[in-house]
Amino acid sequence: MNTQMIDPPDAVTFNVMVGTVTHTVSGRAEAVTMAKSLSREGNQRVAVERTDGKVQMMFTGGSLDSFNCETRGFKGE
Repeated sequence: MNTQMIDPPDAVTFNVMVGTVTHTVSGRAEAVTMAKSLSREGNQRVAVERTDGKVQMMFTGGSLDSFNCETRGFKGE
Protein backbone atom coordinates (compact mmCIF):
# COMPACT_ATOMS: atom_id res chain seq x y z
CA MET A 1 0.00 0.00 0.00
CA ASN A 2 1.33 3.41 -0.97
CA THR A 3 1.22 5.79 1.99
CA GLN A 4 3.00 8.63 0.22
CA MET A 5 1.23 11.99 0.61
CA ILE A 6 -0.16 13.51 -2.56
CA ASP A 7 -0.54 17.28 -2.80
CA PRO A 8 -4.09 18.54 -3.31
CA PRO A 9 -4.41 19.73 -6.94
CA ASP A 10 -4.87 23.39 -6.00
CA ALA A 11 -1.98 23.43 -3.51
CA VAL A 12 0.72 23.13 -6.19
CA THR A 13 1.92 26.20 -8.09
CA PHE A 14 2.93 26.34 -11.74
CA ASN A 15 4.77 28.86 -13.88
CA VAL A 16 3.12 29.51 -17.26
CA MET A 17 5.73 31.02 -19.58
CA VAL A 18 5.10 32.64 -22.94
CA GLY A 19 7.94 34.59 -24.50
CA THR A 20 9.56 36.63 -21.73
CA VAL A 21 6.40 36.77 -19.60
CA THR A 22 5.86 34.37 -16.69
CA HIS A 23 2.54 33.91 -14.88
CA THR A 24 2.47 32.00 -11.58
CA VAL A 25 -0.82 30.22 -10.87
CA SER A 26 -2.15 27.82 -8.25
CA GLY A 27 -3.34 24.45 -9.44
CA ARG A 28 -2.64 22.37 -12.50
CA ALA A 29 -6.10 22.83 -14.02
CA GLU A 30 -5.76 26.62 -13.96
CA ALA A 31 -2.25 26.43 -15.44
CA VAL A 32 -3.41 24.15 -18.27
CA THR A 33 -6.44 26.33 -19.04
CA MET A 34 -4.26 29.45 -19.17
CA ALA A 35 -1.61 27.76 -21.33
CA LYS A 36 -4.18 26.47 -23.83
CA SER A 37 -5.72 29.92 -24.12
CA LEU A 38 -2.41 31.77 -24.46
CA SER A 39 -1.05 29.32 -27.03
CA ARG A 40 -4.25 29.59 -29.09
CA GLU A 41 -4.43 33.41 -28.91
CA GLY A 42 -0.83 34.18 -29.74
CA ASN A 43 -0.22 31.12 -31.93
CA GLN A 44 3.02 30.51 -30.05
CA ARG A 45 4.51 27.90 -27.75
CA VAL A 46 3.65 28.15 -24.07
CA ALA A 47 5.66 26.31 -21.43
CA VAL A 48 4.18 25.19 -18.10
CA GLU A 49 6.41 24.05 -15.27
CA ARG A 50 5.54 23.01 -11.75
CA THR A 51 7.56 25.21 -9.41
CA ASP A 52 9.32 22.20 -7.86
CA GLY A 53 10.38 21.06 -11.34
CA LYS A 54 8.55 17.70 -11.22
CA VAL A 55 6.23 18.41 -14.18
CA GLN A 56 6.80 20.24 -17.46
CA MET A 57 4.31 20.70 -20.30
CA MET A 58 4.43 22.47 -23.66
CA PHE A 59 1.38 23.79 -25.53
CA THR A 60 0.97 25.01 -29.11
CA GLY A 61 -2.24 26.11 -30.82
CA GLY A 62 -4.33 25.27 -27.78
CA SER A 63 -3.09 21.66 -27.60
CA LEU A 64 -0.62 19.79 -25.42
CA ASP A 65 2.59 19.02 -27.36
CA SER A 66 4.70 17.42 -24.68
CA PHE A 67 4.43 16.26 -21.09
CA ASN A 68 7.33 15.30 -18.82
CA CYS A 69 7.02 14.09 -15.25
CA GLU A 70 10.17 13.54 -13.19
CA THR A 71 9.80 10.56 -10.89
CA ARG A 72 13.41 9.98 -9.89
CA GLY A 73 14.78 11.42 -6.70
CA PHE A 74 11.43 12.48 -5.23
CA LYS A 75 10.61 9.46 -3.06
CA GLY A 76 9.67 10.12 0.51
CA GLU A 77 8.67 13.74 0.12
